[in-house]
Amino acid sequence: MEINYEIILFLVYLKLMSVILGKKEFERIFQIMRAAATELKNHALFILIYILAFSRAGCYLFNESLDFSSSLRSFQMVLGFSAGMYTSTDMLDFHSYSGSIFLFCHYVCICLIFLNFVAVILESFYKDIGAHAKQNNKITKMSVKKMRTLFATIKSELKA
Repeated sequence: MEINYEIILFLVYLKLMSVILGKKEFERIFQIMRAAATELKNHALFILIYILAFSRAGCYLFNESLDFSSSLRSFQMVLGFSAGMYTSTDMLDFHSYSGSIFLFCHYVCICLIFLNFVAVILESFYKDIGAHAKQNNKITKMSVKKMRTLFATIKSELKA
């Protein structure tokens, strides 16, 4: 009988997620992700449109290159560039100057602009959730203090 390690690993990950969900430290991360979900979805859509535009531009500019010979191959190459994998076989052979500028512009836009936007979005929601948690903590402390005062007053009235 052969053991399927992928299924065991999947079950271990599920168990790990159930352990993590109960931890207070990770709850803030999940709150941030839930709060920022809409903005992150909009940003992901914007990045997808950007990648489609760059793949069409690459298909138009470098169509004699094998890597940009069709729309699908062009999309695969630009997506690979976005992930940090330069796997082009002949783009720089045909277009050394314009290909380098194309790759540089793509790298600057993805890594320096779009990824920084993701960091800014998450940071702003982190600050909002932190301020909200502090406010809730103050309200809880005030409520506890009020309840103690109320119980102390009732106790003193009962003794009298």
